[in-house]
Amino acid sequence: MTRNISCLFAAALLFLPSLVFAQDLESGCDCWQTEPGTQVRIPLLPEGFFGTKSGVPSDPIPPQTIAVRGEALPDSVILEYCPEAVIFETVWYDRHGSEVNADDKHRVTSQTEAVGVEPIDAIVCRLDDVTLPGIGTPVAVQIELVELSLHSIDPIEVVFPTQPSSYYHVTVTEDELANNQGQLTLIPTDDSPYDQGDMLMDNLSVGYTMTFIDSEEIRPPVEMEHLNIEFHDTPGAFGIGGPPMARTRVPALSPTMLAILALTLIAVASFILIRSRYRTKQA
Repeated sequence: MTRNISCLFAAALLFLPSLVFAQDLESGCDCWQTEPGTQVRIPLLPEGFFGTKSGVPSDPIPPQTIAVRGEALPDSVILEYCPEAVIFETVWYDRHGSEVNADDKHRVTSQTEAVGVEPIDAIVCRLDDVTLPGIGTPVAVQIELVELSLHSIDPIEVVFPTQPSSYYHVTVTEDELANNQGQLTLIPTDDSPYDQGDMLMDNLSVGYTMTFIDSEEIRPPVEMEHLNIEFHDTPGAFGIGGPPMARTRVPALSPTMLAILALTLIAVASFILIRSRYRTKQA
């Protein structure tokens, strides 16, 4: 009897770390938002790339980097991949059914309504199921970029000698024909109040299309296709189960609850052992 209880107690203690740290992360897609000011490189734009004005070709533009921001994808695309991106808001009504402020003394009923969608500009899908084994333990995930939408913060100047300059905005979208796959490493740093940690883009090859749009919308857009950029060891952060887009997480025990559970198991095992010995003596 004593041996069986001891084995059971040891098995329970061995199982506790998985309750505290293990987090199953199924394959799926994540909504990303690009930090405004992110740099994108424009390759050499040759003479005449933007056409001519009164027979005068545009000057060549040397390679340069420009600052971009995220341009929200269409709602239908966001909801297809990330339905959790919907923004909800509590709306209050008075007894006549009219909408009122949350602090209005005449408010009587409320309901939660969808009022919009998070402005997502990139969607990256995780191709494999993985388990986050514990805080500080890295785990690699195979990923694929499926949607991308960026927009220049400022337009670029295009010079036409002897003619007025034109100004073009730049958009960046994914190349659907490219193999936009790579690897991401997740390093959990905390599991309270939700799982979060550091993220490292080990490698990701992104094929993209750059479109130049006349700010006055007079001249036709100009495209550069089949461009490519490589990401290596690019840092970031992740959160699972928390704001702004909540996800369901596997329940985890806090260190305090772990201590209470361990003490409870010890107390129960000790009580059973004492009872067992008492009954043995009586016998």
